[in-house]
Amino acid sequence: AMGANMINSILESVANKLREWFPEEEILFSILSNFATESLASACCEIPFERLGRSKEIGEQIAKKIQQAGEYAKLDPYRAATHNKGIMNGIAAVVAATGNDTRAVSSSIHAYAARNGLYQGLTDWQIKENKLVGKLTVPLAVA
Repeated sequence: AMGANMINSILESVANKLREWFPEEEILFSILSNFATESLASACCEIPFERLGRSKEIGEQIAKKIQQAGEYAKLDPYRAATHNKGIMNGIAAVVAATGNDTRAVSSSIHAYAARNGLYQGLTDWQIKENKLVGKLTVPLAVA
């Protein structure tokens, strides 16, 4: 619910008007979609190797493992499920704390993870100039 009921009520009113104008047409349903592809939010970070471990060398090893884990999550839906669950732990906490619908946001983000026909990890990790660089883009329909 959390706002969706109001929007669905508006859609029902619009549907009733459309039925008046086009009586021969059947309206299947009047429900909003939780797949908010027009409301994308992105976050990025740059983490120097020395901040990832006790030394720059150890940090670089950790950065490479994070990058490889992200690449693996792009290829394997079993890995992606766990990868994305970790991401959703943080997102769901903020969504709930701000009074938004965690189920709607979760379903939208998981649908987005499968937008290319294969369920994939949501993050992109690269190594650039002695840093681990991360990017995340997800649909977030929140108010």
